[in-house]
Amino acid sequence: MIAVVIAPIAGASIMFEHSSTLKTLFLVDLVSIVESIHRTQELEDYFAFLNANGESASPFIGAMDQFAAYRYSHGVLIGGAIRPTYIMLDPHGGSNFRFEQLRDFWASAPRLFPDDDPTTWSIKPAKGTLRRLTNRSRPQMSWCADQVTPPLHFMFDVEAQDIEISHGELLALFVHCVADAWNERAELLPVGLLARQRIVTYCRANLNRLPSDGGGEPSTEPLLRGWRILNRNADSLVLYVEVDLSQVAFGLEGASDARFEAFCAGEWLRGVCALLGISPDEQILRALARTAERMPRFTMSHSERTVDVPDYPDPISPRPEHFKLARRDLAMEFHAEGITPGRYELRAAKDVIDKIRDRYRCSVHEHIRRFDRRSLVRFAVEQFDQLVVEYDRESMRLRMSKSHEVDFDRTEKQAKAHRELVLASRNVRYLLEFGYSRGTSTGRAPLIEDWRGLIAQVDWLLVLYGASDTLHNELEVGGVDVDQDFIPEVFYEGDDQAYQQEAANELLEGVSDEDGVAEMEEPERQRLDAAFVNSVGFSLSTLLSVLAVLGRWVNANEGALPLAWSYEAPKADILAVLVERLPEVPMDELEIAVDFLTLDPDRVCVLAGRDREEGDVPIWEHRKRVHRYTIRPLLRSDQKRLVWGAAAAHSAFGIWNGTFSDGYPPADFGLLEIEEVAASIKRRIEHDLELRAVDVFRRHFTYVEHGIDFRSRFPHDCFEDVGDFDVLAYRPEDNRWFMVECKYNKPPFCIKDTRRLREEVFGRTRDSGQLAKIARRRSFLEENASRMLELLSWPTGATYERRIEDLYVCPRIFPFMRRTPRPVQTQFVRLGKLEAVLRSELGG
Repeated sequence: MIAVVIAPIAGASIMFEHSSTLKTLFLVDLVSIVESIHRTQELEDYFAFLNANGESASPFIGAMDQFAAYRYSHGVLIGGAIRPTYIMLDPHGGSNFRFEQLRDFWASAPRLFPDDDPTTWSIKPAKGTLRRLTNRSRPQMSWCADQVTPPLHFMFDVEAQDIEISHGELLALFVHCVADAWNERAELLPVGLLARQRIVTYCRANLNRLPSDGGGEPSTEPLLRGWRILNRNADSLVLYVEVDLSQVAFGLEGASDARFEAFCAGEWLRGVCALLGISPDEQILRALARTAERMPRFTMSHSERTVDVPDYPDPISPRPEHFKLARRDLAMEFHAEGITPGRYELRAAKDVIDKIRDRYRCSVHEHIRRFDRRSLVRFAVEQFDQLVVEYDRESMRLRMSKSHEVDFDRTEKQAKAHRELVLASRNVRYLLEFGYSRGTSTGRAPLIEDWRGLIAQVDWLLVLYGASDTLHNELEVGGVDVDQDFIPEVFYEGDDQAYQQEAANELLEGVSDEDGVAEMEEPERQRLDAAFVNSVGFSLSTLLSVLAVLGRWVNANEGALPLAWSYEAPKADILAVLVERLPEVPMDELEIAVDFLTLDPDRVCVLAGRDREEGDVPIWEHRKRVHRYTIRPLLRSDQKRLVWGAAAAHSAFGIWNGTFSDGYPPADFGLLEIEEVAASIKRRIEHDLELRAVDVFRRHFTYVEHGIDFRSRFPHDCFEDVGDFDVLAYRPEDNRWFMVECKYNKPPFCIKDTRRLREEVFGRTRDSGQLAKIARRRSFLEENASRMLELLSWPTGATYERRIEDLYVCPRIFPFMRRTPRPVQTQFVRLGKLEAVLRSELGG
């Protein structure tokens, strides 16, 4: 592609003839477009956009108007099945777009930039007045304390020094820290002290003071040294300084207060004053020192590597244009099927969705089969690992951030990260499993753009699957809107935002040991091991050990391999490493375990108890999918070689260990001895759940009973059989009763499971399910409260009207417990929140 740039003289009339392969731009348009693009590929994509839409677009527009249309439409101007013959673009679109770009830029810009050319900097929008600026043409970054007068820029130049990545990250962290330290203490720097409009400090690492692998060390040496003035005039002061990174590492390691941040600010001020030959104000330095007692805003911690993957995940995700192209393909199917535009709900919506799903599925399958099976599967293995690692590290960062102040909403970020992982990993697993089981070896290897397009198509296909299953199982009231261009929009009337926030909080906070349910006990683990050996020829401990070695493959090979997002080796080599690392396990047992953990491509689409293949990867099932990637992370690359991802192996370890710790196998393997041991663990967990709830109530109540059944305990009263009260608590001073049902529910992993669990809790009718039994127990309490006090020798309550609080306590909360299918008096409480709920209810 060749572009011709024209710089006309004002008032001149220009006639320019050229080949259709040339692109012409006026200089002013070129400058505006180049300043607006975020990546170099965008310019080529923009010209492709012009080629695709040039014939039907309005002639009364300029290049910048077309670029605005490209950006606003994400490069897909025609989003539906109908292609118009003429498209009228806004002739003011370019100027409006450029105005919005400049308005947003200057709204987030600091008062002064690090140099005199603002156009070379891009700004990351941030809350408050701390700004992060990135140079467009050089690998430079500035953290600007814009709250301070004069504004302070602390510069980090990636290419200025040849240092290790970890040291570069530490230097970048210091730059951020010192800028933030002054921004938070802006009032302590008098305006006239340094008498400049802008101070820029270029920070470099002191190469003689780098931290070791064991961390930093304390020092009596200056934190900042080697001060130099690079430029000085009436407006600006540009400085150079070297940073003792060993002190930085030591000062931030496990910081419990803002001592090091205050120290950084003070050291910078002392150094600048000494360089300029002025005396620092001792009152300012003392005031800075007093801020050390604040809660820290920066802290560092180290943890041992638990899975052998590279340090910087960067999963490839579709951009908006890929989703729009996939949706346009879907609109074509609606048009081809003859679906009339309009709104479809409930049964009518399901009929429409099912028809389109089947048509679109064929198209997606055909697209997947264009690519080489082995290359596609390897690509998917690596992408899945990157998604998992990215989420794990983001979650860890958010949990660690609870020890210091932040400028963002942790819960919101956790909810967003979890939602994105669920959706993205679902799409990747589908591509992996379909390609592995039904792919071909005749195509080419997928490119990055191919992958993005595939993921976008799979995402829409799974949206249709989810909508069909949701409507079929009557979990939501919803349907599909089809507009005049046959563009579909699936909708649901419910809103799970509150539940998502609660679930994110649960992930961030966890459950205290005091209020949690005990993990698997050693005798239970021994019984499981024996049941596994009898049923499949290896113990659960062996299976977990194999997964642990696969997750630490580089470590198992004593560092002879580089960290990678996927590993491949002959089965014989894998067994040799396992024998070396697990010498106590017989060779034949290890081989059986490896075979068990290897996903069988011929069984991916076969459900437990059936012999025939399903028409697609059966994502509508979970427990009957005994061959799925999340629990069998080894894949056959060829007859002798296996490929896997370390993060997938580590995740599978957590699933196998976690599900049995929760009292159920990860799938319906039909292994009765194993299932019986798992059922006994579940019974113990349910009993333990009751004991934990009783412990919580006894912190607040004098009168508490556990597991009392009035009919069996007091047979002479001939009470109605309403079962036992897991916890019954009474407070006489205000005549309040708490009746508690403790339930351990197996979590749902698909829509079908969710309906099953909802019906188990709420029943198919008002007279069935767990809540019907709870309602009968409540009526029993209302009718017999006085007699119950006598039988239990509890004091008669105050003259207040009796109040009965009805709690359903469980380890996990599910969406239908927050948006209940019908109004209920029962309050659903997560075990970890029971203490807080009681404090709130009792006003304590």
